Amino acid sequence: MKLWHIMPKEVYDKTIGINKPYICDIFKSKYISDIRYDNEKFQDAYFWMANQLNKKIDNPNNIEYPVWASYKYKGRKQFPNPFDNYFKGFFDSDELIVLELEIDNNQIVLSDIHKWNDFCLNNKPDLKTSEDYENYRNAPNEETRLNIIHKSWHNIFDISKSKYIQACFWELKPENVVRVYQCRNCAHPERR
Repeated sequence: MKLWHIMPKEVYDKTIGINKPYICDIFKSKYISDIRYDNEKFQDAYFWMANQLNKKIDNPNNIEYPVWASYKYKGRKQFPNPFDNYFKGFFDSDELIVLELEIDNNQIVLSDIHKWNDFCLNNKPDLKTSEDYENYRNAPNEETRLNIIHKSWHNIFDISKSKYIQACFWELKPENVVRVYQCRNCAHPERR
Protein backbone atom coordinates (compact mmCIF):
# COMPACT_ATOMS: atom_id res chain seq x y z
CA MET A 1 0.00 0.00 0.00
CA LYS A 2 1.29 3.46 -0.90
CA LEU A 3 1.41 5.92 2.02
CA TRP A 4 3.03 9.27 2.83
CA HIS A 5 4.66 10.20 6.13
CA ILE A 6 5.69 13.74 7.05
CA MET A 7 8.50 14.44 9.50
CA PRO A 8 10.81 17.32 10.36
CA LYS A 9 14.16 17.13 8.57
CA GLU A 10 16.01 16.87 11.90
CA VAL A 11 14.03 13.71 12.77
CA TYR A 12 14.71 12.26 9.32
CA ASP A 13 18.45 12.99 9.71
CA LYS A 14 18.56 11.02 13.00
CA THR A 15 16.55 8.02 11.77
CA ILE A 16 15.68 7.10 8.19
CA GLY A 17 18.44 9.37 6.84
CA ILE A 18 21.07 7.18 8.52
CA ASN A 19 19.26 3.92 7.79
CA LYS A 20 17.60 3.56 11.23
CA PRO A 21 13.92 2.82 11.77
CA TYR A 22 11.61 5.52 13.05
CA ILE A 23 9.42 4.70 16.07
CA CYS A 24 6.81 7.09 17.50
CA ASP A 25 7.63 8.81 20.77
CA ILE A 26 4.55 10.85 21.72
CA PHE A 27 6.50 12.61 24.44
CA LYS A 28 8.48 14.39 21.72
CA SER A 29 5.22 15.66 20.23
CA LYS A 30 4.55 19.32 20.84
CA TYR A 31 0.91 18.43 21.56
CA ILE A 32 1.78 16.58 24.75
CA SER A 33 2.95 19.84 26.30
CA ASP A 34 0.42 22.00 24.43
CA ILE A 35 -2.25 23.43 26.72
CA ARG A 36 -4.90 22.83 24.05
CA TYR A 37 -4.89 19.14 24.91
CA ASP A 38 -5.54 17.41 28.20
CA ASN A 39 -2.46 15.17 28.33
CA GLU A 40 -4.24 12.29 30.05
CA LYS A 41 -7.05 12.23 27.47
CA PHE A 42 -4.59 12.64 24.60
CA GLN A 43 -2.51 9.71 25.85
CA ASP A 44 -5.69 7.67 26.39
CA ALA A 45 -6.55 8.04 22.70
CA TYR A 46 -3.05 6.98 21.63
CA PHE A 47 -3.11 4.05 24.05
CA TRP A 48 -6.52 3.00 22.69
CA MET A 49 -5.22 3.11 19.09
CA ALA A 50 -2.14 1.11 20.13
CA ASN A 51 -4.46 -1.53 21.61
CA GLN A 52 -6.41 -1.70 18.34
CA LEU A 53 -3.15 -2.24 16.45
CA ASN A 54 -2.04 -4.90 18.93
CA LYS A 55 -5.27 -6.81 18.22
CA LYS A 56 -4.62 -6.82 14.46
CA ILE A 57 -0.87 -6.59 13.91
CA ASP A 58 2.01 -8.44 15.57
CA ASN A 59 4.17 -6.12 17.68
CA PRO A 60 7.33 -8.18 18.31
CA ASN A 61 9.37 -5.24 19.62
CA ASN A 62 6.68 -4.13 22.10
CA ILE A 63 6.52 -0.66 20.59
CA GLU A 64 4.27 1.56 22.67
CA TYR A 65 2.65 3.90 20.09
CA PRO A 66 2.01 3.66 16.36
CA VAL A 67 3.49 5.68 13.53
CA TRP A 68 1.01 7.69 11.47
CA ALA A 69 0.91 8.28 7.73
CA SER A 70 -1.49 9.59 5.12
CA TYR A 71 -3.33 7.15 2.86
CA LYS A 72 -5.98 9.46 1.40
CA TYR A 73 -5.71 13.25 1.37
CA LYS A 74 -8.49 15.53 0.08
CA GLY A 75 -10.34 12.50 -1.23
CA ARG A 76 -7.45 11.17 -3.30
CA LYS A 77 -4.43 8.98 -2.80
CA GLN A 78 -1.88 11.72 -3.30
CA PHE A 79 1.18 13.50 -1.98
CA PRO A 80 0.09 15.59 1.04
CA ASN A 81 1.29 19.20 1.21
CA PRO A 82 2.48 19.63 4.81
CA PHE A 83 2.30 23.42 4.47
CA ASP A 84 -1.37 23.71 3.60
CA ASN A 85 -3.92 24.73 6.23
CA TYR A 86 -4.93 21.12 6.91
CA PHE A 87 -1.59 20.44 8.66
CA LYS A 88 -1.22 23.92 10.17
CA GLY A 89 0.15 23.66 13.69
CA PHE A 90 1.43 20.08 13.41
CA PHE A 91 5.01 20.98 12.61
CA ASP A 92 7.30 23.68 14.03
CA SER A 93 9.94 23.21 11.36
CA ASP A 94 10.09 25.00 8.01
CA GLU A 95 12.07 22.10 6.57
CA LEU A 96 9.99 18.98 6.29
CA ILE A 97 10.55 15.61 4.70
CA VAL A 98 7.71 13.75 3.00
CA LEU A 99 8.41 10.05 2.64
CA GLU A 100 6.59 8.03 0.03
CA LEU A 101 6.19 4.55 1.50
CA GLU A 102 5.22 1.06 0.45
CA ILE A 103 4.03 -1.06 3.36
CA ASP A 104 2.21 -4.41 3.29
CA ASN A 105 -1.55 -4.06 3.83
CA ASN A 106 -1.40 -6.58 6.68
CA GLN A 107 0.91 -4.23 8.63
CA ILE A 108 -1.48 -1.25 8.53
CA VAL A 109 -4.72 -0.15 10.16
CA LEU A 110 -6.66 2.56 8.31
CA SER A 111 -8.98 5.06 9.98
CA ASP A 112 -10.81 8.33 9.36
CA ILE A 113 -8.60 11.17 10.53
CA HIS A 114 -11.49 13.60 11.15
CA LYS A 115 -13.28 11.12 13.41
CA TRP A 116 -9.97 10.47 15.19
CA ASN A 117 -9.44 14.19 15.79
CA ASP A 118 -13.05 15.01 16.66
CA PHE A 119 -13.85 12.09 18.93
CA CYS A 120 -10.74 10.22 20.10
CA LEU A 121 -8.40 13.15 20.71
CA ASN A 122 -11.22 15.09 22.40
CA ASN A 123 -12.29 12.07 24.46
CA LYS A 124 -15.86 12.30 23.18
CA PRO A 125 -18.19 9.49 22.15
CA ASP A 126 -19.26 9.03 18.52
CA LEU A 127 -22.83 8.01 19.27
CA LYS A 128 -25.02 6.97 16.34
CA THR A 129 -28.43 6.23 17.87
CA SER A 130 -30.70 7.66 20.54
CA GLU A 131 -30.26 4.39 22.44
CA ASP A 132 -26.47 4.90 22.44
CA TYR A 133 -26.96 8.44 23.70
CA GLU A 134 -29.31 7.31 26.50
CA ASN A 135 -26.88 4.58 27.59
CA TYR A 136 -24.08 7.13 27.69
CA ARG A 137 -26.11 9.80 29.49
CA ASN A 138 -27.42 7.30 32.07
CA ALA A 139 -24.15 5.45 32.64
CA PRO A 140 -23.98 4.48 36.32
CA ASN A 141 -20.31 5.40 36.71
CA GLU A 142 -17.29 6.87 34.96
CA GLU A 143 -15.86 3.45 34.04
CA THR A 144 -19.06 2.51 32.18
CA ARG A 145 -19.10 5.90 30.46
CA LEU A 146 -15.46 5.43 29.36
CA ASN A 147 -16.28 1.95 28.02
CA ILE A 148 -19.11 3.45 25.95
CA ILE A 149 -16.76 6.13 24.64
CA HIS A 150 -14.10 3.60 23.67
CA LYS A 151 -16.63 1.31 22.01
CA SER A 152 -17.94 4.23 19.93
CA TRP A 153 -14.43 5.05 18.74
CA HIS A 154 -14.50 1.93 16.57
CA ASN A 155 -16.51 4.08 14.14
CA ILE A 156 -13.23 5.64 13.01
CA PHE A 157 -12.51 2.41 11.13
CA ASP A 158 -15.50 2.96 8.83
CA ILE A 159 -13.66 4.73 6.03
CA SER A 160 -16.13 4.06 3.20
CA LYS A 161 -16.96 7.79 2.81
CA SER A 162 -13.77 9.30 4.22
CA LYS A 163 -11.81 11.92 2.29
CA TYR A 164 -8.93 11.94 4.78
CA ILE A 165 -7.66 8.51 5.77
CA GLN A 166 -4.71 7.89 8.05
CA ALA A 167 -2.66 4.74 8.33
CA CYS A 168 -1.17 3.44 11.57
CA PHE A 169 1.62 0.90 11.83
CA TRP A 170 4.28 0.01 14.38
CA GLU A 171 7.52 1.01 12.77
CA LEU A 172 8.73 2.96 9.75
CA LYS A 173 11.64 0.98 8.37
CA PRO A 174 14.14 2.39 5.86
CA GLU A 175 13.21 -0.39 3.41
CA ASN A 176 9.61 0.96 3.35
CA VAL A 177 10.79 4.24 1.82
CA VAL A 178 10.29 4.52 -1.95
CA ARG A 179 11.02 8.25 -2.38
CA VAL A 180 12.15 11.12 -0.18
CA TYR A 181 11.00 14.69 -0.80
CA GLN A 182 12.47 17.69 0.98
CA CYS A 183 9.88 20.44 1.32
CA ARG A 184 10.43 24.08 2.02
CA ASN A 185 7.07 25.17 0.68
CA CYS A 186 5.98 21.92 -1.00
CA ALA A 187 4.50 23.73 -3.98
CA HIS A 188 7.65 22.34 -5.61
CA PRO A 189 9.00 19.44 -3.52
CA GLU A 190 12.58 18.43 -4.20
CA ARG A 191 13.46 14.77 -4.55
CA ARG A 192 16.45 13.78 -2.48
